[in-house]
Amino acid sequence: MPEARQSEFSVLQERAYEALENVAPPKPSAILLLKLAVYPAFFNFASWAVFSHANNSTSLLVRQTIWDRLSDSHRFFDPMEGLRKGWHTSPNLSVVEKDIDKTAFAILFDKAEQIIIPFETNPPLVLDGERWYLHIPSLFEGRNLTWNSGPAEWKELIQWADEMRALLATASDLGRIYISKFER
Repeated sequence: MPEARQSEFSVLQERAYEALENVAPPKPSAILLLKLAVYPAFFNFASWAVFSHANNSTSLLVRQTIWDRLSDSHRFFDPMEGLRKGWHTSPNLSVVEKDIDKTAFAILFDKAEQIIIPFETNPPLVLDGERWYLHIPSLFEGRNLTWNSGPAEWKELIQWADEMRALLATASDLGRIYISKFER
């Protein structure tokens, strides 16, 4: 890959991560409750941000962002695909915002309050697999948590995060184009 395309792909990646990590509330009155992202080694990346509505106690707003990383990588690494689609630095993103019923989310979200993880434990780095990110402003001392395959002490958190990912991806059909990649 020529040097220019490599730096252009870095710009594209940066823009994609910006979109995936976007937690700007859609409305000034919305409050971030949770941010969860899954970056698998061989599939597209996805993130979910959940916001409460200040004036609505029955629903929440979920923003699902998917970066079609496979297609964008293919454009940059396959010359014929690059010629056909171009080497532009705009990531191929799918962003959906949808209101969901608060009940199912609240039941699972409340379970997170019971999870205790030791912060002195650092999850091991893994080259392949899935990279997970979790941020809950009201829990875990407001820290950003990240792991590939966490230590045994994180097992409960890892299971909870996988359940939350499944809930958010399937809530109100948000995840039809994504969830199949994570079926186990």
